[in-house]
Amino acid sequence: MSQMSYIPVSKVEHKGFGYVPEKGMSFVEPWPFIPVGSSEISSLISVFPLVFQRTKKGYQLGVLTGLGDNYLLHPVTKQFLLPYVPAMLRHYPFAALKTDRSDTVLSVVSSEAGFALDGGEPVLDKAGALTKHGQALMQSLQQLNVCFERDRLITDKLGQHDLFRPLGVKDFGLPDDESSDMFKACLKGYCILSEQNFNALGAEALLDLRASSVLPFFYGHLFSLRMMDRFLMLKEAMSQLNEASASKKEGLDAFFKDGEDALRFE
Repeated sequence: MSQMSYIPVSKVEHKGFGYVPEKGMSFVEPWPFIPVGSSEISSLISVFPLVFQRTKKGYQLGVLTGLGDNYLLHPVTKQFLLPYVPAMLRHYPFAALKTDRSDTVLSVVSSEAGFALDGGEPVLDKAGALTKHGQALMQSLQQLNVCFERDRLITDKLGQHDLFRPLGVKDFGLPDDESSDMFKACLKGYCILSEQNFNALGAEALLDLRASSVLPFFYGHLFSLRMMDRFLMLKEAMSQLNEASASKKEGLDAFFKDGEDALRFE
């Protein structure tokens, strides 16, 4: 995920402001990684593999969008191609962030031109107070923050037991040779949980993990790795979509479920 600069939504400057995307979810095109919370695992484990990004604060669960290119956006409409849209994308361009006074306030990406007066359902009314939409948005964002903080404690515990390993090209079924050097560079800083390291744990460590309630998180992640082949399937589908759209070929509907924007994986 690209680093974004946020500003507090102003009760004075942003009265009546709302958000309308410029085109689909084009904002996510430069994101190499989409953070997701543990509450979203059940919606994704049978759809797409989940990985971890190593950050200054620890490990963040999420979805890789591609290896160099973004495979998760339609090249023309910029619609998100997975059947489940992560909360980070549904809430964009907003976040619930703490101020210097430790107050949590509704904030918005400072460079987002789609956040404008009469630009969609407003988050502030004419008096500068949160609308019902703004209140619901703020509540949902705060719940997401709580989930991310809980997940950080879980991943810290997993890290204490040395259960992370680097994500490699072989995990995608790609050859580990010079031809994959570009992909290796894209995977730098990403990890998955090691089933081998887990199986080598002693009884005391297993009891510690069980007492910390991290095992459902661990197994949910491992189960999602069974979908790793879908990453390359989506890479190939995106290549064909790009070719078809560039040559203005018809028949792009063959890639999608009937009446939906999500890719079919059959």
